[in-house]
Amino acid sequence: MKYLLLLLLVAVLWWSFRRPPPAKRENKDIAQKAAEEIRRCEYCGVHFPVSDGEEVAGSFYCSSEHRRAAGR
Repeated sequence: MKYLLLLLLVAVLWWSFRRPPPAKRENKDIAQKAAEEIRRCEYCGVHFPVSDGEEVAGSFYCSSEHRRAAGR
């Protein structure tokens, strides 16, 4: 019986140290997402991160298809 309790204690300790703390990961993700600038597509009106879109002569587009459709 005492070996079973010892094995259970070891398993619980191993499981508790194995999991990463969730609060630290969430804070890093939120900080990275909040730092990026958001723009509105001139063609369709969708809001998108600047790194995902294209800029032509001061106008922002969410994709190259929308840029071409707008005639730029």
